Amino acid sequence: MILDGGRLAVVFNGEIFNYIELRDELRALGRRFESRSDTEVILHAYDVWGIDGFNRFNGMWSFAIWDRERRTLICSRDRFGVKPLYWALVDDEFLFASEVKALIAAKPELAEPNEPYLARFLRTSLTDDGEETFFRRVRQLLPAHTMVISLADGSPRVVSKTRYWALDVERVRETYDFEDTVGQFRALLEDSVRLRLRSDVPVGTCLSGGLDSSAIVALVSRQLRGAPVWTFSALYPFEAYDESRFVRIVNTGFPTVAHEVWPKPDDLLTVMPRIAWHQDMPSAGPGLYSQWHVMEAAHGEVTVLLDGQGADEVLGGYRPYFIDYIRSRARAVLASPSPAGLRRLAGEMRTAREMVGEDFARQLALSFTPEAVKRALRPLMPASERADGNPELLRLASDEDPWRVEGPFSDRLANRLYDATVRQSLPALLRYEDRNSMAFSLEARTPFLDFRLVEYSLVLPFDERIDGQWTKSILRRALAGILPDEVVWRRDKKGYPTPFAEWLRSEFRAQAEEVIFSPEFRRRAVFDPAVVESKWREHVEGLRDNSWNVWRWLAVELWYRIFIDRRAARPW
Repeated sequence: MILDGGRLAVVFNGEIFNYIELRDELRALGRRFESRSDTEVILHAYDVWGIDGFNRFNGMWSFAIWDRERRTLICSRDRFGVKPLYWALVDDEFLFASEVKALIAAKPELAEPNEPYLARFLRTSLTDDGEETFFRRVRQLLPAHTMVISLADGSPRVVSKTRYWALDVERVRETYDFEDTVGQFRALLEDSVRLRLRSDVPVGTCLSGGLDSSAIVALVSRQLRGAPVWTFSALYPFEAYDESRFVRIVNTGFPTVAHEVWPKPDDLLTVMPRIAWHQDMPSAGPGLYSQWHVMEAAHGEVTVLLDGQGADEVLGGYRPYFIDYIRSRARAVLASPSPAGLRRLAGEMRTAREMVGEDFARQLALSFTPEAVKRALRPLMPASERADGNPELLRLASDEDPWRVEGPFSDRLANRLYDATVRQSLPALLRYEDRNSMAFSLEARTPFLDFRLVEYSLVLPFDERIDGQWTKSILRRALAGILPDEVVWRRDKKGYPTPFAEWLRSEFRAQAEEVIFSPEFRRRAVFDPAVVESKWREHVEGLRDNSWNVWRWLAVELWYRIFIDRRAARPW
């Protein structure tokens, strides 16, 4: 879209959900609009407020504004990285796109692996936590950042990269109600859902059966006042992966039009290359396969899907966060010791041990162990415990501690969740969701990532998120009486459960072996053949679940074949 005959122009991927309110504000300042779109609001907001105006947006976006008078290109990305923006400087040209494959189409020489970054991924499974990508010369604009590129001298030059949002703890405490925390949390979540239902196309929801997606269905239903909610679920007939009971509790508890898909391993060999092609980069785990089938089921039925992504990071939904909770609780108790406090700590440590599993003490000890000590101990571990990358390749990984916890808080849990939200965990999950949804021309919206809700949730006292008995405590209390108790107070957590581990021992075993024991796979020397063989044998014999390792082997090999070897434009 252009403004004033090309004085300003924008290309935009995403949605500004509060564009109506911003448009009214800009009209009051004398701006005239020729459309009803959020895209035009971006241009006027920049024209009036400059890049400071981006901090007024509530939404998901990546966009680039060309300012003809200043001969500058201004690129911006939303606070948490829901929408992608990749860039490269090649041959005195600045290129940017929502997908790396678009950059490679323009400059094939960009299809070059970033081996130190790949080595780091093999060691940690971390991706998307910085500017680097799996391609050596391709960078991503970080979430919550604006980048200015100047052409004033004729050649593109990156002038600045500025972080426009960071958590301001004192401002949040002054802005929101911390007396009625449950009421304030519920009001923020309900308003987030209200904004994300703004659409001139059909809207549905993902429904896994877990607390987060079920909460979205319940709140959407309240907003629609009895109109049916279209839900989409991937289900499996394996007890350990079966979410059908909870999905049906929600679908029968609210007016819905339910869509269930039951994926089978028959299509894994065709779906995995398609996932690899759309993702542009290797992925870490098999949940993408279930998510893919949910998006495929929604294609043609709705255009927008609301999803529960982000709640686990913001509210402490993963069981290992109990380790950080115990550290925060212990610090609070030791700061002001009392018999009652010590008894509570001992009881909560027992609960945490039950929630986390038998390796509770080991995980607690590891949480105190410096990364340098962990690296020194790795050569002493048995093969099944070691990283599966080729040792020569792994040496290229940087020595920085990828598990460092950064944040503005005094307690460990709050900093862990802040870091998971802005760096360690969420950005990669958002990449997976964005590419899987866009593969089917769907727009995935994430109500738990409304920046107001994120700010409020992260500043809450640590025991509002985990209270010693429950993960995501405040969400459970906010939904009590709205969602059925069986969902609100369920203790187990499955996420996007996928029986990939079972399939590798049965229907998919031969196809997987064909890839990971191929001469090409061995010749590439990305993985250590001895460790691969050991872990594969452990898995197929049922001695250990190494399915996530196997997914990663396949994902990396497919990525090499599609993007580095460039055998075909598309893998289908």
